[in-house]
Amino acid sequence: MTILALVTGVALVALVGWDIVLTLFHPAARGPLSYAANRATWRAIRGVSLRLFGGRGLNYAGPFAVVINLLAWVVGLWLGYALIYLPYVQSFSYDPSTSFAAKGILEALYFSGASITTAGFGDVVATGGVLRLVAITEAASGFGVLSSAIAFVLAVYPLISQLRSTGLQLADAGALELEGATRVVTQAGPSELTAIVRDLTLDHEHLRRFPILYYFESGNREESFSTVVRGSSLLLVALVCTPTGSVEYASVYAEMLEHVVARLLDDLERDFLGGRRRGDAQPRPPADEARVTLRQLCASAIPTDQASDAEERLDRVGSLLVRADMVLEALAREHGHEARRVLPH
Repeated sequence: MTILALVTGVALVALVGWDIVLTLFHPAARGPLSYAANRATWRAIRGVSLRLFGGRGLNYAGPFAVVINLLAWVVGLWLGYALIYLPYVQSFSYDPSTSFAAKGILEALYFSGASITTAGFGDVVATGGVLRLVAITEAASGFGVLSSAIAFVLAVYPLISQLRSTGLQLADAGALELEGATRVVTQAGPSELTAIVRDLTLDHEHLRRFPILYYFESGNREESFSTVVRGSSLLLVALVCTPTGSVEYASVYAEMLEHVVARLLDDLERDFLGGRRRGDAQPRPPADEARVTLRQLCASAIPTDQASDAEERLDRVGSLLVRADMVLEALAREHGHEARRVLPH
């Protein structure tokens, strides 16, 4: 029992510490504890919201996920250190004027709580040099968790506004329809395309660093990941469909945007939609069918006899757009709104 409590307590403390390090400092890794807490919070709030309120209330999922995330850190350390103290709780020095129970798990939790909050009531004191050092370490851990919580909130909330502004930027530019995306490509110029590609790249990196950003639903579809996926995909269509020589920078930005969209779809599929997509997604059309559909889009966007001279790119981008439509359908199911595909039926 003593060994089991010690091993479990040390493992729990180590898990929380590792989770904090990955969440705050690693640019791409997922903290296992916080990632699981975020997904569980999203599933719970999503289920209640869609069943009882018709999707209203999903905008609380992100804030609740932050709270649950921070609580997981605090409770994990609190319980972990309590398990470390548990085998030695009988040897603690207790104030004789204070009534204590059986001197078991409740006293271990009480001492751990007093240490992690640095309350220091003094009615229970650890005996022995090692336990006193452990108590000091827990107090330092409590201060570290508080600092981590502040840093986490200050890092996440500005990025939420950046992600939403990208969706609004695409919507305001008219890139949610092929005609508007074509107008951006042919009239806005390379500076506007550079800004869009840069913002999309930053959004992807922010999502990789803080997966919790996915769960912040504003209630406005123009500020959602669906808008980002659809707008960037239609811009890619417009760039690929631009006739050779008519816009000299089109092929360069098409290649850049293709990589950006592919990376974003990869992360959305793997980290947020993977399990559900494998279960209920429709089979992907073959590459030649996607290429034919893309040629039809090119013809409707810019009537020309030379929509593109890159057969390989048509294959690659056509398959990418099929993936984009599948992600859009999954996002629509996930967030309870109507799906808006890129490729026509």
